Amino acid sequence: MRPLSAGPSLIPATAPLVAALAAAASLPAAADPPERAPDRAPPPDPAPWLELQLTTVVPAATADPPEGAGAQRIRTQPATGLRLVATPLPHTTAQLTLLAYPLPAEQQGWAPDFTYLLGWGDWRPGSWFVEHANYTATRYPWRDGPTARPLLGMTTAGRRYQWPEAWRAALGERWRGGGALMAGYAVAYGRPDGSTGRNLAVLSHTIQLSWREHALGEFRVFVYPIPGQQQPWDPDFTWSLGWMDWRPWRLSARWANYAGNRWPGRALEGNGGLGRGALFVDFELGWP
Repeated sequence: MRPLSAGPSLIPATAPLVAALAAAASLPAAADPPERAPDRAPPPDPAPWLELQLTTVVPAATADPPEGAGAQRIRTQPATGLRLVATPLPHTTAQLTLLAYPLPAEQQGWAPDFTYLLGWGDWRPGSWFVEHANYTATRYPWRDGPTARPLLGMTTAGRRYQWPEAWRAALGERWRGGGALMAGYAVAYGRPDGSTGRNLAVLSHTIQLSWREHALGEFRVFVYPIPGQQQPWDPDFTWSLGWMDWRPWRLSARWANYAGNRWPGRALEGNGGLGRGALFVDFELGWP
């Protein structure tokens, strides 16, 4: 079963390269919540020093979303990315994702040119991990707009777990279940009026269920412990279903919704729903 990272997809919050592309949905000064961090497969033993991945996102929605539905905006802008993953030391990860848009002239202000992640962690159940990721509207130095903006990234710490033995025995040997409990912190985050808030805190719990190591379902719940910090694009929960294969020269695909999903009675116009998801397709490149 593919273990958890600090967040969701290609791509938002802390979403494989899937998380990085989804992160392009962030508004201009917004820090990514923990669910947006890229998911990673457990590295082989020993892990390759450098890996390459290609990812494409195909949104279900094509029209501009209602004002305030910030998390949906990535769904209106298809994107492709190349991600470089370096493992310079055991249990360490450095990722750089370079993004491209089929219609460059229509790249929105919140859509990044590149994203990055630095992490440490053990992939085994019961282990801890720490990551710092930035999926905000980063720009290359020769282009207009902000560059790295490290303060707008999010630092996340978490602990992975396996389902109880009785649950696993009831499911059968081809099924595996697990999850992670996570806490994220960002120095700054964006608001709908363009102002910047401080000291964003996000708690999350992810549950995963896989079949035959490849078919994967994921459900993630978020809690914002400081009143007033949850923005319209910040979800109460996210979900994804897909077929994942991280071996070289293999394709992975998932249908996911990392938008501003809300619990019944808390829905916002333009956020959430099956029609607001997107198809993410990953291709793992071989490396000599």
